Amino acid sequence: MPLSSSTCQPRLVSAARHSLQRRRHAQDRARRVLEGAIEAAFQVSAEQLRNPQRGAAPVAFARQCAFYLAHVVLGLSLTDAGCLFGRDRTTASHACRVVEDRRDDPDLDAKLDLIERELVARGLAPRPTHDPWGSAGRRS
Repeated sequence: MPLSSSTCQPRLVSAARHSLQRRRHAQDRARRVLEGAIEAAFQVSAEQLRNPQRGAAPVAFARQCAFYLAHVVLGLSLTDAGCLFGRDRTTASHACRVVEDRRDDPDLDAKLDLIERELVARGLAPRPTHDPWGSAGRRS
C-alpha cells in the first residue's frame, strides 16, 4: 500500500526544519568566531561589524575581510556570507574583490592567514589537502 502524501509531508517538513536549524546554528557559530578574530586583528567591535551603517573606513574594511573569509575559507555562498552581517550578495562579492586585490600587502596577508588558521583549528573550515602556508608558516 503506497504511503499517502499526508503522512509523509509532516516528516519532510520536520526534517527540513531541523536541517535549517542546524545550518543556522552552524552559521551563528561561524559568525561569532569570525567576529572575534576580526575584532582582535582589526581592533573593531562586533557591534561595529554588525552595524547597518557603513561606518568608518577601517570598520568597513574589517567587515569586507569578514565577508572574504566567510566566502573563501568557510565556503559560504556570497548570499550567506552577506547575511552574516546583514548585507546582500553584491556587497559580499564587492568585498571579496577588494580584499583579494589587497592580499599583496604582507601585513594584511599575515592577518588573514592567522584568522584562516584559527577557523581551521576550530573546525569551521576544512583542512587544506596541501600545506598552503608552507614550512615557514606562510601561504605559498
